[in-house]
Amino acid sequence: IKGMNLRIGVAVSQDGVSWGRVEGDDPTGACMVPYNKADPNQAGEPVPANMPEELYCGWPEVVVNLVSGNKAEAFLMFYSTMLKETKEKVIAYAISEDGFRWFKKGLCLQPDKDGMDAAGCARCCVVRDASFDEETLRWTEIDS
Repeated sequence: IKGMNLRIGVAVSQDGVSWGRVEGDDPTGACMVPYNKADPNQAGEPVPANMPEELYCGWPEVVVNLVSGNKAEAFLMFYSTMLKETKEKVIAYAISEDGFRWFKKGLCLQPDKDGMDAAGCARCCVVRDASFDEETLRWTEIDS
């Protein structure tokens, strides 16, 4: 699909006005690219066995992981993607130790054909009053 090759990059700033790009591992300079089994640049990258192929990666939300004591999971990135096979819009997530090099962990939110998100899940927004259970891959509302 033309125009779907969206990737996520990193930029840093000392003052919030001037920004500098940080080159990622991908030849394009991106730090997160759509998972594609046929891409030789992704050979050897650790990807979960159940990770489906993606058409794009975009609109990231990065948060400090306050739950895990594991240094390798210091940051969580939630991002919008579209699955190559089904064309479903879903939310996936990745982990990082430093905020620059990211490792995909899988999907965390998929459309429910009978739910209000039947048309797809896109443009995530991370809020502190929610809890993600990795075992069930479900969000739970927490009263504040």
